[in-house]
Amino acid sequence: MVLQKLIKPAWDTPERTREMEMTLQDCADRTGFRPTKQTYIKSTWKLPITNVVKDFIWKIQLQLLKCRKYFTKMGGEWAEKGTCETCAVTETPEHILFGCTLNGGHETWTEAAKLWRRSSEEPWTDTSLAIVSSLGVIPLMRGSQAGAQSANDKRYQILVSYVAWTIWKARCSRKIGGIEWDPQKTASGL
Repeated sequence: MVLQKLIKPAWDTPERTREMEMTLQDCADRTGFRPTKQTYIKSTWKLPITNVVKDFIWKIQLQLLKCRKYFTKMGGEWAEKGTCETCAVTETPEHILFGCTLNGGHETWTEAAKLWRRSSEEPWTDTSLAIVSSLGVIPLMRGSQAGAQSANDKRYQILVSYVAWTIWKARCSRKIGGIEWDPQKTASGL
């Protein structure tokens, strides 16, 4: 109950509600399954991953990651951090994880797909921000009974969540920590 009171305001803005609807629809378009808002949020906390990565995914869902408007509101030298210096676009979670060449996202997702193909007979599901934020409902998307997960469901959830987390950490090391980053280094971490 306390958690619901804390997160409720995050969904009250029209922008966040609209973006959540787009995410749920993207999830439905890619998988044929559209989770409810409640299932979408609650399922994150049941993922077979560490709490710090669960928190990261939860922040994606609530649009609370420290990028774009977060830095712009801070003003001063931090305001510039809201823009990707390589691509000259506003930094969004989608851009950070899938669009920016500097974070090593493309190389890392390619390596993840190769790793998946070596370890599973199921086809790789192309990722998107909607898939990353909906990882908790993957078993439901694939037709599993509520609470039942196959080994492949768990493996996919773990792989995708940690790849997204690795790309995010690479971006933060570069953007906030000022560490020079080689995109190949991100992919080689798998």
